[in-house]
Amino acid sequence: DAPIGDRSKWKAKWPELEEVEIKIGEGKITREGEHATIVSFGRPLPLCNRVADMLREEGHSIEVIDMRSIYPYDWQMIKKSIQKTGRVLFVNEDTEVTNFGEHLSQRTVTELFYELMARPRVLAGKQLPGIGLHPNLEEASVPHLEDILHEARARQRCPVSA
Repeated sequence: DAPIGDRSKWKAKWPELEEVEIKIGEGKITREGEHATIVSFGRPLPLCNRVADMLREEGHSIEVIDMRSIYPYDWQMIKKSIQKTGRVLFVNEDTEVTNFGEHLSQRTVTELFYELMARPRVLAGKQLPGIGLHPNLEEASVPHLEDILHEARARQRCPVSA
C-alpha cells in the first residue's frame, strides 16, 4: 500500500509475473474431439472446456478451440476442426445482433455447407444495451454452463435441419 503523505520517493512492489506470449491470429485447441466443435474466446472458454469434459463422460468427443484473437483469427484451425466433426457451436458473450460468432457462422455456411452434419449455432449474450453490472443481471445476460451444455448436446443429436 502507498504511504499516506509524501509519495514522491515511494516505489510500488509488484509481484513477479510469468511472461506469456500469445501469437495474434493463432488459435489453440484446448480439448481434442471428433463429434462436434465448440469455438470460443474469453470468459466463456473455461465453461466450454468443462462442457467438453462433462460430455466426454457421456461418450461424446467435443473439440474446443480458443480463438485467442478475434482479428486476425485462425480460420484454418476452425475450418479443419469443422471438417473433421461436421458440427459447430460458436460461444461468446457478444450480443445477438453485434456478434462476431455470426460472421464465423456465415463463413462456415458459405465455405463448408456440404461438409456440415448440422447447422452451425451461435450461443450469444442476450440482446441488451450492455451487460448488467449487478451479478444477477450479468448472469441473466450471458451464456452460462447449462446453456452451453444444452446446445452442445443438441449438436450431437440434431439432423441437418435442426
